[in-house]
Parts: sequence; C-alpha cells; structure tokens
Amino acid sequence: MRRARRRVKIKAYPPKFPRSIDLIDKLGLQVAVGAGDLKVQFLLGEVSWQTRKVKPEIKEGLLSESRIKLKPISRNQAEYIFGSLEPANSLIVKQKDILKDITEGLGLEPSEALAVSIKERVSIREVNELPRELQEFEHLQGANDLYHYESYTSDHTGIITRSFRLPKGFLRSLPRVIRNELVENDIVRRTDPILRRIRSVLRTEWILPDTGEGWNALLPVMKPLHISLANPYWWQDVGIPHDMIMNGGLIKPLNVQVYKLHRRGYLTAIQLPEEIFGL
Repeated sequence: MRRARRRVKIKAYPPKFPRSIDLIDKLGLQVAVGAGDLKVQFLLGEVSWQTRKVKPEIKEGLLSESRIKLKPISRNQAEYIFGSLEPANSLIVKQKDILKDITEGLGLEPSEALAVSIKERVSIREVNELPRELQEFEHLQGANDLYHYESYTSDHTGIITRSFRLPKGFLRSLPRVIRNELVENDIVRRTDPILRRIRSVLRTEWILPDTGEGWNALLPVMKPLHISLANPYWWQDVGIPHDMIMNGGLIKPLNVQVYKLHRRGYLTAIQLPEEIFGL
C-alpha cells in the first residue's frame, strides 16, 4: 500500500477572490443529502465517540491509500487519511466509499458515522458538466477535470459581531444556517444530536485544471466557475468579497474576509489561512 500523503505547496487564493463554500462539513450528512457519489482523491477526516474503549494504533483502511489513526484521550478519537493532496497523483473514490471505509474500519454505529468531520478534501469535478461558455474558455480547453481543494474553518461570526459591536444578525452564522436548512429539508430532526456538532464549514483554497496550469489561469472566469460548481448542491454557496462599512468606516477583521453569499444573499465572515494575508 502506498502511504497516504497530505501536503503539497499550492498557494491558496487571495482573500478578495470569490470562493465556493460547502456548508456541510460532516461526511455522513454529505451522503445523506445526496453527495455520496462526489469523487474524491484526498480526504482528511476526524471522528470522536464514547461507546467503546479503543487502544492507540495506526491501521490500514479497507481502501487502498487509506489509514486510520486511533487517538483515545478523554474520549475515543480517530483521524482518517485517504489519498494524496497533490493533483493527478492518487486513486479516486466516491465519498460514500470513504464513509463506508471509516464506518467499517472503526465499527461505528449509524449515528456515530454521521459525525465524521471533513477537515480537508480534494474533490474532482468534470469540465464537461460546466456550462458551454465555461467549457469554451481557452484555459479549460483540453481539460477533463478540475481539482477542488477545500479545508474546514470554524464559525467566527459571533466573535466578530461582539468585537466590532455589529447589529445582531448583521453577519449570519453559516453553521446555524445549515442546521436550520437540514431540518427544513427533512434530512434530520430538530432534536437530532448531530446538529449540535455542526460548527464548521468547508472553504475553497484553490481549484486547478488537470492541464497543469495554476489557478491564475482561471482568473477571468473565477466567479461564474464557482457559481456553476455550487449550483447543483443546495447546501453550497459562493462567497463574493464584500466591504463591511459601519459608521462611515471600513471594517477589516484580522485574518477574516467578509463575503456576501451569491445564492442566499447573507453577509458572513470566513477565516482564511494567515499566509494569504501576509501575516
């Protein structure tokens, strides 16, 4: 078995770029809403549970290129790694296969499997699924696939709202938004414990074509590309950079970008990697 590898140095988008946001960071819920067939070449996941005591160990998953690291501390915790973050250098599987690998590898109950958190993910999107005008863009000609790298970020809207004394509800908490939408769409009941564990979202770090070009080649179509990729999934949206002006002044929270969601119209704040702010 090839050892799963997870680090490759590809610079993330600058803060002022549009970026798609996946509001569901739980792998089991991804499968429940219909994203089980999403193709993935890299996934870093984490899950914790208390029903059985396990010993610390690292073991292979059932899928090639996967491994499970058990870390029982105050409660059982497992880190799961599949594939390689580096584009075009890994086996490709579906999300539902990864969930099965984790569930069977750890012997999880269905309710426990819902709580598997996605920390990082590289998914594969086919160029021929894009609108014709995007397929005909010069830097997508000859490309078959797009590599889409996302990482999790916690909810910081409450901290920013209090720090800058913003009106309540001025910034919307995306974990709170998706908790309500999961109930409204009959995915889970309002009393389901999984809702309390939704505290993060997945932010886009970069999208690359399989032609070997960098994301800068996609700059002219960055906004419509992200909108097109998010459109099939009601639980996703696209953050459009937005200036937050209060009392006649521009508010710029450290290490955070304010976005207006394309589909929902809400304002929200997403923490981004420090290095892209030059910190």
